[in-house]
Amino acid sequence: MDKLRRVESLNRAVTQLQRARIRKQYGDISEDEMRMRIGALRLGRDLMIKAFGWDPDVQGW
Repeated sequence: MDKLRRVESLNRAVTQLQRARIRKQYGDISEDEMRMRIGALRLGRDLMIKAFGWDPDVQGW
């Protein structure tokens, strides 16, 4: 369980860093857009287009 807690903590830290980077680049955006941009960072372009119709090359990473 201790390992799982550490992994969870690291995942939260990565998410916070991604959110900070996105806020710095795009300013005040909706939570939906934030989730899409985080998804693009994690899943990659092809899967984002296929699953959500979101093209990070067009919308921005």
